[in-house]
Amino acid sequence: VGAAVEEFLLIGVRHTGVIGHRLNFSAGDWNHFASTVLRRPGVSHDRLDAEDYFLWTRGFFGVTPLPNFHVGRPGFDNWLVNRAVRSGRPVVDCSAVVGALHQRHSYRHLQS
Repeated sequence: VGAAVEEFLLIGVRHTGVIGHRLNFSAGDWNHFASTVLRRPGVSHDRLDAEDYFLWTRGFFGVTPLPNFHVGRPGFDNWLVNRAVRSGRPVVDCSAVVGALHQRHSYRHLQS
């Protein structure tokens, strides 16, 4: 992307599934295991209204500080994409080529 345009926002969504055991990142086969999990039935993009990872070029959002969002909470991701689209600069969805795997879990920690 960087070779084609000077400024960009790169985004993507995760795949959610059950791993079932700890991954040993020291072992040489964890990458193969993760890519196998991504192809399993039941592993899906469980949120269509949210992005899970972002990468932007230095200065993409200008010199004005970003709002005081809580990263990972509702609204942050949508604001970033909306701001980029409204500026006319490229937003690149790389979900099809970046296999971000998220362990399925409860969200009890978000209950008040």
